[in-house]
Amino acid sequence: MRLTPMSLTEILAALLDATPMPQPTMDPEELLEVFNRMHERRAEILKHLGTTNSLTPAEAAMALELETRDAVWMACLQCAKQATADQRISASRMRAYTP
Repeated sequence: MRLTPMSLTEILAALLDATPMPQPTMDPEELLEVFNRMHERRAEILKHLGTTNSLTPAEAAMALELETRDAVWMACLQCAKQATADQRISASRMRAYTP
C-alpha cells in the first residue's frame, strides 16, 4: 500500500483533528474507548510522517496544541486508572464484610 504524501502542516492538522480533548463527564470505560479510537487514528496518520528539520511558526503552534492535548489525555487516563483502582478496592472491602 502506497501512502499519499502529506505535508507536515497536513499531518499536524490531521493529528489535531484526531485528538479531541477528553470530556470531564466521561467514565473510565468510555474514556478508554475514545482514547483507543484516537490512538488508532493517530497511528495511521503518523505513517505519513517523514523526516523534517524545522517547523514554521504555524506548525510549531499546532505541535504545541497537540502536546497540550496529549498532556490532558495522560492526566485523564491517570485519573481513570485511579478511579478504577479505587472501585476495585471498595468492591473488595465490601465482599470482605459480606457473610
